[in-house]
Amino acid sequence: MRTTAVLFLIVAVLMGHPTQAGQTTLRVNGVPVKTTLVTRQGHTMVPLQTIIAALGADVQPDAGQRIVRLTHRGNILEMGVGSRRAMLNGRPQDLAAAPQIVGNRLMLPLRSVVTLLDGSIRSSSNGIDVAFAQPPTVNVTLLSPAPGQLLSGTFLVSGLTAPDADVDIQLMPTKTMQLDVSPGTHVRTRSDALGRFSVPFTLGRDAGGASFAVDVQVTDTAGNTASRRADVAAGDE
Repeated sequence: MRTTAVLFLIVAVLMGHPTQAGQTTLRVNGVPVKTTLVTRQGHTMVPLQTIIAALGADVQPDAGQRIVRLTHRGNILEMGVGSRRAMLNGRPQDLAAAPQIVGNRLMLPLRSVVTLLDGSIRSSSNGIDVAFAQPPTVNVTLLSPAPGQLLSGTFLVSGLTAPDADVDIQLMPTKTMQLDVSPGTHVRTRSDALGRFSVPFTLGRDAGGASFAVDVQVTDTAGNTASRRADVAAGDE
């Protein structure tokens, strides 16, 4: 689902004296994000545009309000410029720091925004890693035999999702048949630090004229889940 964000007027006076957070690297789902972070009273602040770009959001300005409203996968987060009080799906929440204007840019408290929008955040000497559950890409590649023959032999289920996520892969027949598959029709693995995963499967006998589906469900480090399904035809072309 595409993240949407609606920005209603952001007009405020710079509060306090934020300092640059240095050359800290920010990664979202394993992908480095070019941005400028600042620190205010020990809290890392990130430009609104960074959040929007990283999540693929749209922005529409409105000159009548002082509220920032972010909508992300069913969650609606409302924040007032200069206020630590926020509303998440109509319920009050406290932010670590108030949104503020710094150099004509709206800065948001990174950790508060990420956690309230059901993401995970981890800081280390290598930078800051933010992860949101997202539907995985799923590729099914026939390794042997060559395309056009009966689907027996080996094929590869691979894809991309959040880093260090649990990946649950299940093969399900879509016609009446028994799948003789090694290592089995239900396999669990983990994505690597870049979110990549791959598992080879081997059909022990011809499955001509049959078809089946590959269901992939992922659970990220914050416990959020997402899934995707790919259909595979097995038989003569």
